[in-house]
Amino acid sequence: MAQVSTIPPQAADRFAHTFEEFVATLRTALALAPEEHAEVSRWQKKALPLLNRDLERVNAAAKSYTAGDAGPLAQTASSALSLAKDLDGFSLSFAGEETARQLEEKLRFVVMAAWQVVSANRG
Repeated sequence: MAQVSTIPPQAADRFAHTFEEFVATLRTALALAPEEHAEVSRWQKKALPLLNRDLERVNAAAKSYTAGDAGPLAQTASSALSLAKDLDGFSLSFAGEETARQLEEKLRFVVMAAWQVVSANRG
């Protein structure tokens, strides 16, 4: 059964967009990083596949939201609240100082956007 939405469209769009932007920036940073850097392999083999899976879920949830079912979006946003904690053991040192800062900022944006969706869903 579809869950009636109290989530504003702007919050739903922001969450999907920030998640996609974070993953895209990470992919680019990994592609440009020296392959011999130890963290590159860890990100490519462990974190990136999970983030790609999560991004697919976010995109599917955004489509469900557009079709009138807010439940999947609320669930994926709830999971994304712990994204920073989930990635805590993965160093961004491979990316260089500026790109690492950008990735950290984009990650914060994902968590903030997820919080907005979850908060609106509770309201």
